Amino acid sequence: MPSASPAVIAGAAFVLGVADAARAAREDAAAIGALENDTSLALPARLDGASWQHFSIACPKQAAQLELASLSLQPVPGKAVGRSAWVWQAKQWMEEGDGVLAWAARHGLRTLFLLVPLAAAVDGMAVAQPERLAAFARRAAAQGIALWPVDGDPRMVLESEQPATLARLRAYAAYNAAADAPARLRGVQFDIEHYLLPGYERAAAELDRAYLALLRSLRREAGSLALELVVPFWWSGKAALLAGLAEHASGVTVMDYRTDPAQIRRFAQPFLDWGVAHKKQVRIALEAGYLPPELQRRYARADAGEAWLVQLDGVPLLVLLKTAQANPHGASFRLQSERILDGSATTFHADPAALLRLLPALEADFSAWPSFNGIALHELK
Repeated sequence: MPSASPAVIAGAAFVLGVADAARAAREDAAAIGALENDTSLALPARLDGASWQHFSIACPKQAAQLELASLSLQPVPGKAVGRSAWVWQAKQWMEEGDGVLAWAARHGLRTLFLLVPLAAAVDGMAVAQPERLAAFARRAAAQGIALWPVDGDPRMVLESEQPATLARLRAYAAYNAAADAPARLRGVQFDIEHYLLPGYERAAAELDRAYLALLRSLRREAGSLALELVVPFWWSGKAALLAGLAEHASGVTVMDYRTDPAQIRRFAQPFLDWGVAHKKQVRIALEAGYLPPELQRRYARADAGEAWLVQLDGVPLLVLLKTAQANPHGASFRLQSERILDGSATTFHADPAALLRLLPALEADFSAWPSFNGIALHELK
């Protein structure tokens, strides 16, 4: 819902319009309503929410003047989307459950992603302490909090690891089948990140196909459980992976790990649009944990340099030298500059208060997309 603060100085009404991709292509816009002082207008139902482009203002035919102080998106009345966070230590919810639930209430959390211990069973794997999980789930449900086990490892895409991965999902599904309604899990979240496997760059296509094959199997084993995948923001250009996610996942959590509000919004939009187009739920995740400083070096092509690009059995390798030398086997790169990245562009760890101040504005903006399923907070304290 856009909210404007105009001041019509003289003349007839100015009309606010909005355009999706089709309307923008024909230089058209759907009229929302006339701009008046402190106007709130609803987005039209016929707007394609997956491709909306811009707002426009239609001027009256007669002479008039308009001063527009602000134009912003506001939450849809009655639409409350809760925040979520991860609990990475099983000991926390198993032994300090009251503290975890108090922490969740303090931050307005409505979903907790838990590390749930599993154990070997006769038919594969099972939740290690189902009574304990059920007791905590009932207490969480009484507070309006949903529980999801979180699981994942880059190696899960490997053929040798897929049977064990599916056995883990079956364990969560079996727990749910035996639990009463308040003790049930709402879904399962997988954080696989197969692109972190050594050598991914050389076998990206093959490993991406393995990832999609695993998703297909996970969907089959999940049954009635919702299946959510954690994905990086730079997957916005990965058409095949996004198509596979649309086919098999109930939703995604996007690791939108930036601190600049403009970047957060820019990286979130393609996934929110994807969610609208495919009727999927999308969480936008922000980072609050500590990240160690990282040394970044910048090299440029040169006749001689401290970095050589060479081929070993057809595999490109980068060789670093102590001194600059010409590369007789390929390209050379000379060190131009280096700097320390302190993580401030990625995590709110140094200023958690800034994160909490930013959340309401982001939630208001993102609520314009029906696909928005709240903000997920990583390493929230």
